[in-house]
Amino acid sequence: MNEQTPPTRFDTSADDPFLRDDLPTTVGELEELLSSLESDLEDLEEERSFVLGQTGVHLSMSTVRQYEDEINALKTRIEKVRKALNSRRSSL
Repeated sequence: MNEQTPPTRFDTSADDPFLRDDLPTTVGELEELLSSLESDLEDLEEERSFVLGQTGVHLSMSTVRQYEDEINALKTRIEKVRKALNSRRSSL
């Protein structure tokens, strides 16, 4: 069997500026970060769909879980940025 592990472009480590807890302070920076994260999420979901939809290629459960973990991390980060953005907008 041919087992394949796709490369990870979306690092969930603390070194990744998009996934750290500290957020930009301006509305413009938050909007830019949100746009970037949403684009990354869309790309990752498309990649996952493509990779998992291939026939004849065996993927381990750890690879499937890796995709889910990365997607969930991005969704969590997006929600944090949205909350911060709404908070900053309401304080203006």
